[in-house]
Amino acid sequence: MKMKAYLQQLMPSRSMIESFLDQTVYLDDSVRNNNGRFYDAELGFLLKDHSRDDGIDGTCSLATFESQSGARARLNFPDQTARITSYGNSFTMCNQVNDGETCQEYLAARLGEPVMNFGVGGYSVYQAYLRLLREEKRMPSECIIFNIWEDDHYRNLDAWKSIRKGSISIMGNGFAMPYLEVEDGGNRVVERPNPTPTPESVYHLGDPVWVEQTFGGKDNFPLKVALELRRQTGKEEDGQSDTEVDVGFRSTGGGSRLRELQLEHSRKALRSTEFLVEQLIGYAAENGKKILFVLSYTDGYILDRINGDARWDESFVAFLEQTGVPVADMSQAHLTDYRESYSCSPEDYLGRFFIGHYNPVGNHFMAMAIRDQVASLLDPRPPAYA
Repeated sequence: MKMKAYLQQLMPSRSMIESFLDQTVYLDDSVRNNNGRFYDAELGFLLKDHSRDDGIDGTCSLATFESQSGARARLNFPDQTARITSYGNSFTMCNQVNDGETCQEYLAARLGEPVMNFGVGGYSVYQAYLRLLREEKRMPSECIIFNIWEDDHYRNLDAWKSIRKGSISIMGNGFAMPYLEVEDGGNRVVERPNPTPTPESVYHLGDPVWVEQTFGGKDNFPLKVALELRRQTGKEEDGQSDTEVDVGFRSTGGGSRLRELQLEHSRKALRSTEFLVEQLIGYAAENGKKILFVLSYTDGYILDRINGDARWDESFVAFLEQTGVPVADMSQAHLTDYRESYSCSPEDYLGRFFIGHYNPVGNHFMAMAIRDQVASLLDPRPPAYA
């Protein structure tokens, strides 16, 4: 399938665009509610109240958000000013659990003070960084928890995530977002704004000429990888739209050209996050803030680590170690926990914590894994640690 045809099949319908622009909450209709995502000019999208049928034991998960701050609703100490804020994607927002079952609420109860949750499912590291800059101006905090998940590195490079996902999607994935370009062998990282900076401009995603002019350039690296992947998997001409671009360092299939592109994709993605970590470290130093980086992973990645496989993001982990910043690595926390405390199979062990994202037990695990690091960054210490 040629580039023009591929881009055209990803264009959202007018009704999808209208749902995305509508900030009204429709809890009884997830499609009309766009699964809780709505348009934001700078960040691409934000979250509104939503219910999804993705919770534990076949139940729904309900997520609600504070009207003033836009953060996920706090059950613990909602009337207190928060010294601790958190940013990141769905592992930060805590998809698939109810408001009182998030990592932040377990952590708040343990520390004895509130923890703000500004996570947004689907965000890149760059989007989370931009939201941090916005929210810290309005509600400055002392301690920042910044969560980075596996795919977030790649999302940094996505101007339109549908290109890499290979399909039209609700949940905000079918719309544009701010992104980074990595140039000159990684020596230069350029920040690019949301290609649809006004509500009216979102309708351009339904214009094939605009879509080709905006996203079809030779510098769109995710598009280059996506087209080569489809060519090598035999979906170039069949009109199918369900092939997702493999994460480069974990991909083993395809010919040498595809493998070369995937590896370069990974290098660019990890370099883009390194750039953002450098920016965050500088921001924290200039503004007198403490920051804890949390690395989150899927159960599949953690299973690979338990089985002794090398980590595909090793270069990024080594980069973090060189910076000297506090880091909480959830894959290492699970690896240590499993080896020290369990004799069941790795699959049974991980099933205690994951339902795609963390279940309530998984969120409690993460909260307990980072509690001491968070407490050590605060002065005075939290009430439970005073």
